[in-house]
Amino acid sequence: MIFGIRGNITKKELPRVVNRLTKSLEKKKAGYFLERSLAALIAKQYRIKIPKRLIKSDKEIARLSNFIISIGGDGTFLATAKLVSSRNIPIIGVNLGMLGFLAETSTREISTFINKLLTGEYLIDERTVLEASPLRSNKTVYGMNEIVVNQSGIVKTIEIMVYYNNQLVNRYHADGLILSTPT
Repeated sequence: MIFGIRGNITKKELPRVVNRLTKSLEKKKAGYFLERSLAALIAKQYRIKIPKRLIKSDKEIARLSNFIISIGGDGTFLATAKLVSSRNIPIIGVNLGMLGFLAETSTREISTFINKLLTGEYLIDERTVLEASPLRSNKTVYGMNEIVVNQSGIVKTIEIMVYYNNQLVNRYHADGLILSTPT
């Protein structure tokens, strides 16, 4: 099992939490990768050299990991969900912030939580992810909370077609539309 680790580098306690987490993973012989800026922060704070093989870009972490550990608050979790997009990689939210609606565990419980993952004692809570694609563009955006579709430029109505599982739900002429998930 390989864990990708990323976090909100503006949080003071992040290096301490990640340092403790990586030592725990090493002890359990579990593989992991650190996101580049996070690895640099830990190397600087603890004056250690992190092996290059453990340092990956966000995209590499999303491609190479079985689970991604997102350490921060809900904003960090949502950024991780955006990174993962449609890859079906479970995200473990570790709360460092004030709110933590999307976090699965706290910093105090992360080691116990990882033990349960390694022994198969877990359930995956699947979330709905929205996908939006403008007809005149190849760009696709994903949203775990919501997607806002609105006009740009001169205020006028736009035509919005909403599909669910490739089936047309409705067509709207409006100045915008907010689609939200149960999350």
